[in-house]
Amino acid sequence: MDPTYRILYVDDEPDLLEVGKLFLEQSGEFTVDVTASAPAALTLLDTNNYDAIISDYQMPGMDGIGFLNTIRASGNTIPFILFTGRGREEIVIQALNEGADFYLQKGGEPVSQFTELAHKIRQAVGRRNAEAALRNAARDWETTFAATSDGICLLDPHQKIIRCNHTMMEIARVKTGEDLTGHVCWEVMHGTSTHIAECPVVSMMASHKREYAEIPMGNRWFDVTADPVLDGSGNLTGIVHTMRDITRQKLAESELRSAYEQMTAQEEELRGQYNEIALREREVHESEEKFRGVFNNANDEIYIHGILADGSPGTFIEVNGTMCSMLGYSRDELLRMTVNDIVSGEHRKNMARIGEIVERDGTSTFSAEHGGKTVLSFPWKSTCIAFRSRERRSLLQLPGT
Repeated sequence: MDPTYRILYVDDEPDLLEVGKLFLEQSGEFTVDVTASAPAALTLLDTNNYDAIISDYQMPGMDGIGFLNTIRASGNTIPFILFTGRGREEIVIQALNEGADFYLQKGGEPVSQFTELAHKIRQAVGRRNAEAALRNAARDWETTFAATSDGICLLDPHQKIIRCNHTMMEIARVKTGEDLTGHVCWEVMHGTSTHIAECPVVSMMASHKREYAEIPMGNRWFDVTADPVLDGSGNLTGIVHTMRDITRQKLAESELRSAYEQMTAQEEELRGQYNEIALREREVHESEEKFRGVFNNANDEIYIHGILADGSPGTFIEVNGTMCSMLGYSRDELLRMTVNDIVSGEHRKNMARIGEIVERDGTSTFSAEHGGKTVLSFPWKSTCIAFRSRERRSLLQLPGT
């Protein structure tokens, strides 16, 4: 297996260095560099990366405590295990105070001694890695806390402020650098003497689960969330209070709602217009049915004919059955004829004058003589009424009175 840990072992006893290196490397878990003095070890540290240091205490030139002090003074936090035959209490205390991770006394059965040393290395490196991970996580959290576009406020169980990020300070319109610690959140955020009715923090304290609400503040809207921080027993130990500006979203929703309401109103107006048109169409249809009933069942001839551009009569548009019977023509025959085909020549002379009266007054009553296929002529008094049908000028001829 590939070595997991790289170790620097410093001791002025060559035999002990050799035994320690052999024992630690036999499992394949460690690779060990050895040196007989602290100054030489410092040189190795300048050019190599190690996971931990094992150092004797009593060495010529610089002892283990001096070596440790030099390392820590440079800012290096590498795990350091003091492995020495000196067991005086003051040395142990001094080593730990200067930043040693463990103190292990030499002597005793070698296998047990180096097994314990390997265990201390794993502990020291594991603890240092965990601390480094924790520092990195804390740094990442601090970066996120400071940089996020959401306002974040950490509260204690009594809703008093512990920390606020920059965005929350801006939302609350608080000057940068002002200390809000100890203030209750509603006092800072809303300027009130107690929490507002829709505050999600209040409902969260009762439910011990995430609660949220959309809350207006001035001319802005915020999505406000309250998350509980619970201990292992489920007791509330803190609150994470976040606020997200949703003003644009609310404005868009308002515009969409207004557009929908306008569309609904237009739809209602169109529906009303449609209903009115439908009613008019029914009325027209009913009127047409009534007219057709009168038209077809009348005992006198009734007909409709067009008017040409020069004012002269055009072909018949519609004729009733009585007219067909009186003149002896079929309906199809009459629909190919004009008024000039059924009136006397004397009456044709008056057609222009009658046309002028109808054009001026919209109606005219006159006497004429009609003739047909089976009857030579008979007197006819008629009232004509001008109207338009599908943009076409027409005359309705009714019996006159």
